Amino acid sequence: MNRVRSSAIKIHRGLGLFVALNMLVMILTGTVLVFRSEIEGQAASPSQAPQLQPEHLEHALALGHETFPKGNALAVFLDDHDPDRLSLRLGKDGSTKFRGAHRVAYSLSQETLLSSTSSQEDSSWLTWVLDLHRNFLMGSTGELYVSLIGILYLIVLVLGFVIYGPYARRLGFGHLRSIPSKPKVWWLDFHKFLGTSIFAWSVLIGFTGVCLGLGDQLIKYYQVTELQSLEERHQESYPQDVADVSVGEAFAKAREATNGRLSFLAWPGTQFAIQGHFLILMETQDGWAADVKLVLIDRKNGEVDEVRSLPWFLRVLVIAEPLHFGNYGGTALKVVWAILGLSSLLAPLSGLLFWYLKRRPRTRLHPREHGVQKGFLIGRAAYLIPTVLLALGLLGVFLTYLSSGMMQGLGLTLVASPFVFILYSLGMSLRSRG
Repeated sequence: MNRVRSSAIKIHRGLGLFVALNMLVMILTGTVLVFRSEIEGQAASPSQAPQLQPEHLEHALALGHETFPKGNALAVFLDDHDPDRLSLRLGKDGSTKFRGAHRVAYSLSQETLLSSTSSQEDSSWLTWVLDLHRNFLMGSTGELYVSLIGILYLIVLVLGFVIYGPYARRLGFGHLRSIPSKPKVWWLDFHKFLGTSIFAWSVLIGFTGVCLGLGDQLIKYYQVTELQSLEERHQESYPQDVADVSVGEAFAKAREATNGRLSFLAWPGTQFAIQGHFLILMETQDGWAADVKLVLIDRKNGEVDEVRSLPWFLRVLVIAEPLHFGNYGGTALKVVWAILGLSSLLAPLSGLLFWYLKRRPRTRLHPREHGVQKGFLIGRAAYLIPTVLLALGLLGVFLTYLSSGMMQGLGLTLVASPFVFILYSLGMSLRSRG
């Protein structure tokens, strides 16, 4: 058992040093992106934003074509951060591909364009921060690298949680030893305690980050499997003449068939649709029970040819984005997410500091200081308190994502519950030093 634990410590330390440097960048950029909509401008709340109507789609497309006359309609979708914002993509010079497409933003409440840029012109500092967080400015290769970092981060977290058990059994959960001549001991205790306290949230962020990093690969897999299957199934019904159905009519048919709200709409023959059919994704429920229906609308006659659920891996991808950035529970949840993010920043920093202090020449201890422990013991159960915090954190995420009102407030409290232990232990540690 000691050999296994020793190996786990070595792996945790080795991977941790590599992951820490990357996580510093990702945590800082991620904290900024949590407040992306607030930085870009005051976003409308779901209750303030008007409901999307077919006329909005028609008007947005007309204005988009006025701005980019040669633009080929590719897709339209509601902004994840602002329910009043409708995003339209127009293929450059008639292209059916999304890469290099013109971007048009339309306000549902004002019924006018908010912005219109080509991808080359979209160079705001927030876009740069998003690209740095998402792919380290390395494109699709960087997304795979970020996914790898996320997987290694999860391994480091699990190993750290396992390693903390024997330590907590001996010294107690939340014990921060204070030895004046050995500051590295305090940083080691703090590193272990902090990582274990926010373990649930860190695993959630790591897992959803891996999912988002693999998003392009999952979509490509969907294209060569599901879309190809749909194309083969409906190839005999390809309309041969000009379309009779407008985008507004297609959306109205999809809404009637599913009683849902628009998530994504792709025009026929584009990168994310099939020939002769509008491909429309409609969200039919909220929270963990959310289901996204794929609807095929015949471009010629407007008939609903097929309604089906998305494969499980794309449903996970749909849920991963709001969970990763905490943009599903209002400003209060964003603040908690940001505080947790900045707190998690201290975990790799304290680990790096401990590693640095450990490599410094050892100082001879004064006999009076040797082995002195002035920390505060919250409890001696090895995994009881960490497991309770893990359960409370997951329950809190579940409640904030699934519910509203008082239940969402309760979930928010549970998500923030680790701070009670963190602040209490830090306070007792500072008092013992005094």
